[in-house]
Amino acid sequence: VDPHIKLADSARSQLGLRLWTEGFTRWNRLAKCAVFLNYVEERLRRLDDDTVGDEDAEAVAGAVLARLSDLLVEELRVALVEGRTEDVTMLCRVIAAAGFDRVVLRLSLRRLLPHFEQELKELAGLLTRGGGGLRGLTVYLSRLEALSKRWTAMDPTGVIGLVELVDHGVEEAKTALDGVKLDGVSMPELTALWNRAAKITHQASTAERMRDRAVQLERYAAFGRCHFCG
Repeated sequence: VDPHIKLADSARSQLGLRLWTEGFTRWNRLAKCAVFLNYVEERLRRLDDDTVGDEDAEAVAGAVLARLSDLLVEELRVALVEGRTEDVTMLCRVIAAAGFDRVVLRLSLRRLLPHFEQELKELAGLLTRGGGGLRGLTVYLSRLEALSKRWTAMDPTGVIGLVELVDHGVEEAKTALDGVKLDGVSMPELTALWNRAAKITHQASTAERMRDRAVQLERYAAFGRCHFCG
């Protein structure tokens, strides 16, 4: 059965998911089992080649897994470029379930990251365009939040590493928020932006610091409006 046909048929996407997952999972298990390594050792001995020997069996098996990982990620890249979001989501699930080593996967997935990094780079221009300010921050966080939801739906397992990219985007917003001068600024609006950024990040410690900053600003605003404090 050609998995590409099943992958292209959205009505049978569950079958496609099963076919792809089972295929790559079996290859992973095969390349890691002792019987396969013994077979590779035997074949290498028969080569009688001075440049490679039976002691290289694990390296050969590792190369097989790396190649399989590259093939699967290439399928994912093509689906991404062609805008087949459902297929991207399905392939992300396959990658997460297939049992690939995380280091091997990271190496294969590196080719995908520039596509998503470019989206963040374009978004970052909102922080400085037209002088930045709260308006730029508001638009930036709104679009970053939408981007985070879209990426989460696309990669629910987090295998590509889009969560880290979103968190980097939040850090960019945090830097911009830290640079806002309090004189003459709308404190409720600024406080709301800190709280909004805290909801987008996936880092609990970062979210907590942002909420603490929002509380500090609320207290600052309260004292600033106090008759006795001026």
